[in-house]
Amino acid sequence: MNAAQLSERIKQGEILQKLDLAGLDLSGADLAGGIFEKVDFRGCQMQGVHFEESVFIHCRFGQAQLDEADLHLCDLFRCYLNAVSLRGASLGNASLVECRLKRTDLSGADLNMASIVESQLAGARFCGADLERAAFLQCSAENIDFSATRLTQTVLLKADLRTAQLKDVVFDRAILIEARLSGQNLRGYALAGTQFMQADLGHCDLREADLTQCNFRNAHLAHARLDGSRARNALFISAQLQGASLRHTQLEQSLFIDAVAEHANFSDSSMAQCNLTRVKARAAHFRNADLTYADFSYADLRDADLGGARLSRAKLHAIHDAGAQISDRASAAPPDLDLLKAEAWQPAY
Repeated sequence: MNAAQLSERIKQGEILQKLDLAGLDLSGADLAGGIFEKVDFRGCQMQGVHFEESVFIHCRFGQAQLDEADLHLCDLFRCYLNAVSLRGASLGNASLVECRLKRTDLSGADLNMASIVESQLAGARFCGADLERAAFLQCSAENIDFSATRLTQTVLLKADLRTAQLKDVVFDRAILIEARLSGQNLRGYALAGTQFMQADLGHCDLREADLTQCNFRNAHLAHARLDGSRARNALFISAQLQGASLRHTQLEQSLFIDAVAEHANFSDSSMAQCNLTRVKARAAHFRNADLTYADFSYADLRDADLGGARLSRAKLHAIHDAGAQISDRASAAPPDLDLLKAEAWQPAY
């Protein structure tokens, strides 16, 4: 069977099932709108083929050449695409569900708004690909290569990126919920607006990174290094920051409500107007930090070091400060006696 015969059968509305097309040259063929079930495309030459709006179910593409192919708006379900070349291919708005793409090369491909769900991506290459608003949902991603990509509003749900290649990646409002990045070197990276909720960033190197308006809610940042980073208006609500280093960091108006920051180091950082309500910062270091108008209400600051820190109008309401060094306590806002009285009120029976 040749390309012309396939195209004619598709135009007649025929569902193509259980065909062995392995090794055929279908380069540039117009096969758009086809429905392919259990078709064998292994080793096919399909550079520039037109598959747009096609459906593929249980098809095999192993080692096929699909460079510059048009697969936009395609649906692929449980397809085998290991070691396939899709360099420069168009997969905009495509859907790939439970597919195998191990060692697949998608360098320079267009995956704008594509969704890849519960698929195997170990060793896959997305270098320089357009991944704007693409979604990777619960995919295996060992040794995946995102080098030189811009992840604009890209979703990476529960992705294990500990071994991912992230050289020169720009994270632009990316969504990395429950992602695993522990130990990654992201020093100096652009990460502004990225959502890291419940992500594992333990021992990450985030020094000098742009973390402006990032969301680290419930994230694990124990022993991470954020020194010199720009993290204004960031959310660290309920984050785990034990032993983390945030020296010389710009943290103005960031939220640390209910965060755990025992033994963390915030020395020399700009933390004006930060909200640290109920923060657990026992034995943490805030030496020489700017804490102007910061709110430490109900914080655990036992054994913390605030020596040299500026506390102008900072709120120290009901803090636990046994053993703490607070040299500028006199500049803090005066105790709210009425609030203390109201909190101590007990109904009389």
